[in-house]
Amino acid sequence: MTSQKLKSTSCIYLKYLPVCPDESIKERVLEIWSALLKGNSEKFYPEISPFDLKMAWHNGAWWPLYVPQWYSPKVSQHVFDPYSFTHVLHGVVLYYLWFLLGFGPTGGFLVMFAFEFSWELLENSESVIKRYRESSGTSGEYKGDSYQNIIGDLIVCELGYSISLLFNYVFGKFWLSIVFYIVVEVGLILYMRDSLTITLFTLIKPNEGISKWQAEGVEIARKAETKQ
Repeated sequence: MTSQKLKSTSCIYLKYLPVCPDESIKERVLEIWSALLKGNSEKFYPEISPFDLKMAWHNGAWWPLYVPQWYSPKVSQHVFDPYSFTHVLHGVVLYYLWFLLGFGPTGGFLVMFAFEFSWELLENSESVIKRYRESSGTSGEYKGDSYQNIIGDLIVCELGYSISLLFNYVFGKFWLSIVFYIVVEVGLILYMRDSLTITLFTLIKPNEGISKWQAEGVEIARKAETKQ
């Protein structure tokens, strides 16, 4: 798809995020941000009521920057934790969506930021938090992300975008992104019995067997932690 073709199209709706190629990307990002921060969320999230977008954001901790726990009470309270790697994969995968839509490196970087910020809004809404608690065996006590963790998620998502940009745009080897994705997913499953793929699957279709398996992994990790 060429940039010329993109300019003649109307808005493209990527789930909840509208991307309008005929508008300035910078202006679009600022418009989305401004509306969301002012509580005018129904303009971009028509399927979710303003009440449902009541944020669970709160103050966490800046130090240590990274914690190895993927379960409460420390998960999502620091800048980075094991789930940060799933946000890296957001960027790795979505780079190719922006690429196919005709966005250049800089435009894609900005759209990626807007998209990930929008996802953080959804992820910390009451309904999605409730969904996490019900569908994931690692998130039974999940209460939402801290400001520090949200900043970390935005940073690593752009890192993932940059990784795919490097693989595809600089090296010309897009398949390296596939290898990277698989390696990270396998590593996460071995470490915490969860991954981006599993998270998306259980959010859409909760599985009691997976949830129980994950909860058992959390209990094993907690017992090991208390013995240290």
